[in-house]
Amino acid sequence: MDNWSRLEEIIKWAGLTTHSFAVHIGLNRSENLYQIKRGRNGISSDLANRIIAFFPEIDYNWIMTGEGYMLNQNPVCYDNCGKGIPYFQGELTDILNNFESHTPQSYIKIPIICDCDLCASMTGDAMSPEIEPGSLLLIKNIDPEYISFGERYIIMTDRNILVRYIRPAEESTDQLSLMPVNTGKYDTLTIKRKTIKKLFLIRGVITVRF
Repeated sequence: MDNWSRLEEIIKWAGLTTHSFAVHIGLNRSENLYQIKRGRNGISSDLANRIIAFFPEIDYNWIMTGEGYMLNQNPVCYDNCGKGIPYFQGELTDILNNFESHTPQSYIKIPIICDCDLCASMTGDAMSPEIEPGSLLLIKNIDPEYISFGERYIIMTDRNILVRYIRPAEESTDQLSLMPVNTGKYDTLTIKRKTIKKLFLIRGVITVRF
């Protein structure tokens, strides 16, 4: 299979259009993919890394060379779960700053979604009613370069930590719009991409009811 045939196979598997796929993996323009379709560009390692950052089921070597199989032969979420996702109690700010060096209180094992770095409780109501305070967030630490617009993130800057949707800002390609769900109480904020210190993708939410 040539470069575009492999990309097209992934796009169909993901159930997306070419444009929505480009947006999903954080490309500013779908034109980058159409250049590959026209045979003018190949698949770069950066593009392959963007794809597997959001679709870890896809095999990196297959994307780059076409050798082997598109899907990992050792399923990411079933064979590599280990103990499970580390769960940390406490304030979200403290946890995200120090979770690498702390021992988790327990582990949560969910075979269909185990490619996460930690689990912690939601604080604040900026995402209510979609994510209520106390809900468990399944979190993956990602490179800020690989933002998938329209996904829910925990954004850490030098000033604060926010749980928001991220979309491109209209003002500039260097800026991002951070959008709450609870718009009656919170406004959309615009920040510069370079101010992001750490970025965490929310891969899943477990609603806890007492």
